[in-house]
Amino acid sequence: MFELRRQKNEIRNGLLEKRREIPEQKREEWDRKISDIFLRSISYRFCDILLIYASAKDEISTRAIIDHALSNKKIVACPISNTEDNTLTFRTVNSPDELFSGAYNISEPPAENPDFREFLEPGRIDGKKSPLAICVIPCLSYDPGGYRMGYGKGYYDRFLPSFEGTKIGLCYSEFKEDRLPKGKYDVKLDVVITEKGVTVL
Repeated sequence: MFELRRQKNEIRNGLLEKRREIPEQKREEWDRKISDIFLRSISYRFCDILLIYASAKDEISTRAIIDHALSNKKIVACPISNTEDNTLTFRTVNSPDELFSGAYNISEPPAENPDFREFLEPGRIDGKKSPLAICVIPCLSYDPGGYRMGYGKGYYDRFLPSFEGTKIGLCYSEFKEDRLPKGKYDVKLDVVITEKGVTVL
């Protein structure tokens, strides 16, 4: 376990440094392409509920995706980081203006907003028996097996085993690795979207 953690931390630190060296203009261009590809994807078009992180400075921007989903009347929920047990709670947002700086200076929705699971109940959304949910996950890197490199806290690896919808990672194409170290609790992605297109895993 210690050796796996050491390997992951070494790779993660290198990836973070590499990402910070990308010129801002290039990152903005890639982020726009990723958002455009995501918004044209089948997964997004047919989902009823969108779980998505509110991007921090060093993450691939999700603002355009959140704005589009809200304007299209999808249920949008962003994560709250529960630092006492390193778990995530996804609460709905009605506007980006609701988001405020929470744990780790990450933008979070108000804790009193509804939990996304309330909208999974049959009939809650337009009378649908089984609303479709997708979860958009931040990635530093990914490999052909569908495993991702996150930020090291394990929040998503604790949340995703109980999530039955499609798991989508956003990543830059040049950050793909041939193979990432993984442990028994690491959860595979279903789809990765980069500035070059969609990869189904």
